[in-house]
Amino acid sequence: MKALSLLVVVLLAAYVAAQPTQLTYQIGQEFVFGMGSSVDARHADSLTLQPGGGSIALMNSTVVYQCTDMDATSYLFVMNMFDTTVNVGQNSLSASEVIFKEKATLIGLGSNNALGDNMYFQQLKTGEIVKIWYNTGDSPYFVNVKAGAINQFQTRVVPANQQTFQYQETDLIGVHNSDFVGSKNADNSLSVAKSFDQKDFTKFATDPSLSASDLILNANQGVSVHPAGYIQSTSFSQKVLLVNTPPAQHGQGKRDNNGFNMFMLSNGQMNVNLQQVNMVKGPMRTASSRFSPKETYNFAGLRSNRTFLTDSFHGYSAKAALFKAQNPQPMDVAEELSKIFSSEGGAHAFAQITRVIRYLKVHKEDMNILENYLKKADVMSSQVLRDRLFYLLAALDDSKSLIEYGLSSADAEVRLHAIVTAATLQTPTSALAGSLHSIAMAAQDSKTKHAALLAYGTVLKKLYSPAAKAGGKVLVDLLAATPSYDVQQLATVLAAIKNAGPSVVPPSKIVEKAIRLFRKEPNLRSNIRRLLKEYMPQNADTLDMQLSAIVDGSDFPFNRSYTKDLVIGGRDVNLDLHGELFIGTNFDCNQQYFNYEGLAEVTGAVTLFTETATVFTAEAIYGADNGVHLADQFSLVFLGQTVIDQPFPQVDCMEHTYNLFHTSPVISASYVVWISVIPVVFSASAGVTLNVDWGWSICDSELSALVELIPGATFTAQGDVELDLLIISAGIELAAQVNTQIRPQAYIHGSECEVGFDVERTNNPMDAYFESFYQIKKCILWIFDCHMENKDTQVWWQWTLPSSTEVLFNEDWKISL
Repeated sequence: MKALSLLVVVLLAAYVAAQPTQLTYQIGQEFVFGMGSSVDARHADSLTLQPGGGSIALMNSTVVYQCTDMDATSYLFVMNMFDTTVNVGQNSLSASEVIFKEKATLIGLGSNNALGDNMYFQQLKTGEIVKIWYNTGDSPYFVNVKAGAINQFQTRVVPANQQTFQYQETDLIGVHNSDFVGSKNADNSLSVAKSFDQKDFTKFATDPSLSASDLILNANQGVSVHPAGYIQSTSFSQKVLLVNTPPAQHGQGKRDNNGFNMFMLSNGQMNVNLQQVNMVKGPMRTASSRFSPKETYNFAGLRSNRTFLTDSFHGYSAKAALFKAQNPQPMDVAEELSKIFSSEGGAHAFAQITRVIRYLKVHKEDMNILENYLKKADVMSSQVLRDRLFYLLAALDDSKSLIEYGLSSADAEVRLHAIVTAATLQTPTSALAGSLHSIAMAAQDSKTKHAALLAYGTVLKKLYSPAAKAGGKVLVDLLAATPSYDVQQLATVLAAIKNAGPSVVPPSKIVEKAIRLFRKEPNLRSNIRRLLKEYMPQNADTLDMQLSAIVDGSDFPFNRSYTKDLVIGGRDVNLDLHGELFIGTNFDCNQQYFNYEGLAEVTGAVTLFTETATVFTAEAIYGADNGVHLADQFSLVFLGQTVIDQPFPQVDCMEHTYNLFHTSPVISASYVVWISVIPVVFSASAGVTLNVDWGWSICDSELSALVELIPGATFTAQGDVELDLLIISAGIELAAQVNTQIRPQAYIHGSECEVGFDVERTNNPMDAYFESFYQIKKCILWIFDCHMENKDTQVWWQWTLPSSTEVLFNEDWKISL
């Protein structure tokens, strides 16, 4: 007997001393781990990538799993988390310690303070986790956290030879290659180091639109495998930054403040350490299990149990991200809207608007609260408040409300504001197109008529329905019916067809007609160039040469030009305004056939983290060549769609102005990335409000012309990172509002043989801030009227700029050789 016992000891010692080459478990083994994890949200300098202040969330728990079955290649485990607590707080820039101000316990529906229902996972003997099972009645948030804990045990058992092995993995973050390096420890345990970054991904599980160029991601894991073959510890760290795609710059502008040069950053860490191993079944039983025998299944029992859903990490992660997007944090919409429509504006107001938009996109049942403001005369009569209201309608794609309270309004100003807003809806309805068409046909004032026709063309392009084709025929028929002397109407119809595009009006219906008009109507040449480039973008350069050859006698040997690029903000959050002036003449000033042309143009682009958009181009141009008008128009192209494109309505030696107010969301991006135990949401939104004045004074009898632009651009931006711990949330937010004008003016006095430029910049009050926060869920009787209540906010950076006016350039020149 003693000999037999000695043999067992020797064999066991040899077994333990061997280097593990695969994972080894026994049915009935139960492992208890202590788990600590953290997720933070903070900013980072976009050049140095050094992290700054922000919010941090901590979770502590006991993770228990038990082996319930095995087959030739894998093991089945039941798992849960117990006694789970969460903390949130602010992370100081000046100290390394974290100050946790709130603590709460997550208690699920299971026994022994379990975090909801049990979950199962299948792990191959080589280390990969290929399936998870979760109960259909479990809290989605609890399932997220438990899936995040399971994810930490995924590894690859590789030889302990310090060589790098690369394998493809599927985890909660996505599908990617990982590098594995094995090494032997003094106690014969195996250490496996794993690493990957954004370049290793073929697919991000939480967001198919994400690509490696959108973010910087670094992840490292260390797993220790006991000599007996089971995992005894794991540590994981991960860093995710949204990175910037720089805007196309027209020149080197001024960079105003380093506070705008930041990325959104989130770090995740998790450490799991084995506390005890128990045998809870059979004759070798050493302790009681944390799991009820009725709640533990083998492969066969689990597959036949309809209360469980099974998925891969990738599949589950995609579903979790969708659930997160469809279930925003609870909000008191009435209170938030009250703040929006009672505040003076600025960065905070836009941040509130952005949060309300996200919530109402999901909770359509609360749209009636917004509708109450549409009925208020004081809101609708105020351009500023109405602008916020119509911005909400545009972002929410609410055609019905825009028709009822905007397009149907008896107030001409409200109706015009609604018309230009209608063109910015992403999924307009046929009813909206019909309402715009009716206004275009019935309106008596030309400003409303032309704006409605242009918006009609834009909406037709987005309909993707038989109504779009019918609308295209309406535009072609309207062009044919417009007499050649009505240049304003011709210009508008051509621009509306350009907005509608080839999918609505086939090239065979318009291209030849447009070229004939180009030959016959000099005043329409700029309009037609834009239209033909829309229809033949692949031949744009050739088209320019061909169309230029048609124009005979354009000759401006004396010319002057000026460009200016202004950037407000920094590398990663900015408004870029590019102004351009041109004057060209021949040397026959004071003569009947004095050739001249004056151009003023401003282009605006915005950048917000990963997104850049060219928002608008406003232009005013007038000229004559050998006594014939060569160019005569003012225009605004907003997000690629023409909002106005008209000849100057009065050429009578008097000063005139034309105003157009236009607002729209221009950037809306949201990415979900799994970090530590939860999916983390990165969001960015931006909007632009344009208040454009065109000015002109044209006197052909005196051979003089003055054209100017005053595009007032208000750029509002908001970006945030949200950490959702169910009953506690934390995050960071950057918001900014910049408001500036650049006024380029070009003038020609042929009778005095003089030309000149005048360029002025005006800044209106601006503000920006970066802050971190945390919130606590408050409910009545635990489950009713739940909403997140702010508990603490810390401002890390803020910026303001007062009103100012600056002359950028002013010079006159005599026309001479």
